[in-house]
Amino acid sequence: MLPQTKSPYLKPYPFEFRGSGGEFFKIWIVNVLLTVITLGIYSAWAKVRTTRYFYGNTLLNESSFEYLANPIAILKGRLIAVALFIAYSYLSGISPIAGGVLILLFFAATPYIAVRAMRFNHRMSAYKNIRFNFEGSVGSAAMVYLVWPLLGVLSLGLLYPISHQRFVKFYVSNTSYGQEPFTSTAKVGQFYSIYMALFAVAIAVFAAVVVGSQMLGGDSLGGMSGDMTPEQVQAAMLPMILALYAASLFLWFILLVLIKSKFTNLIMNTMRVGGGFYFESRLTVGRVAWILFSNLILIICTVGLAYPWAKVRLANYRAEHTELTTLESLDEFLGQVVDETSAVGEEIGEIFDIETAAV
Repeated sequence: MLPQTKSPYLKPYPFEFRGSGGEFFKIWIVNVLLTVITLGIYSAWAKVRTTRYFYGNTLLNESSFEYLANPIAILKGRLIAVALFIAYSYLSGISPIAGGVLILLFFAATPYIAVRAMRFNHRMSAYKNIRFNFEGSVGSAAMVYLVWPLLGVLSLGLLYPISHQRFVKFYVSNTSYGQEPFTSTAKVGQFYSIYMALFAVAIAVFAAVVVGSQMLGGDSLGGMSGDMTPEQVQAAMLPMILALYAASLFLWFILLVLIKSKFTNLIMNTMRVGGGFYFESRLTVGRVAWILFSNLILIICTVGLAYPWAKVRLANYRAEHTELTTLESLDEFLGQVVDETSAVGEEIGEIFDIETAAV
């Protein structure tokens, strides 16, 4: 979280996205075609190409990020996932009990899978030739992936904001850039305040459905139906049904926007790295809503072909409204990270190779 009173000596380092919809469209269309032709095998290369494009076009202080993953490692993971799905489908057909046991085993393995995935994604991400890292344990992951969500369900959702806050703290506090750790100052009360707003919108959706249903089945249509044919009654109800669906979808859309913008701001604005580097995110609900809604219309009207422009547009907005703020010099900080990392760089490199090959 930024200091309560911004010092005039605080220096902002804004993020910048320099990609374009036209450039990404060329990558995207080739990815789609080759993924279809290869029956999904090329999807691993498609993910790497897409991620490298967005990393490479995201800049901080005129330097871009890097994605270093090997598509073969991703393909191996996906083949294992497909094999498990086939095994589940086969066992479920033979014995529902065996299928249920396999599902339970999968849930039990979720913390291990999550930690491995986070570690892989972090170590394959770099800035200024320094990799990120993730050091969370499987035991801690079990708490945030299994225990706290279960408590959230058993409490009828009352403890879910705490579950979410615990997950954010687990994710952020186990992330590091070189040897510099990330920390989060997010408080449980901040999560509860956002969830209360989400709850209010959810209640509004439910109320709209209930009231609309009562109106559709109310005395007004009941009185009219005696003088109308069934076809005429249906024709009279159709506009109200459509209006009810439209209102419900709109409210759910607002719920999505609140989640996307408010939680992004909360997580980014309570995160710091090193001794004094603060992140600041300034996403607004109105702007995010407009971008998501207009993107959806463009994608529908172009039968999906506008997806690259929609994705680039959202990435550009997020970069424009995110910055790194500090009292320190970013160049001096990066030099310090290089010095810290170089002492164990070769050993860490060996670990990276082992971990990557095992995925």
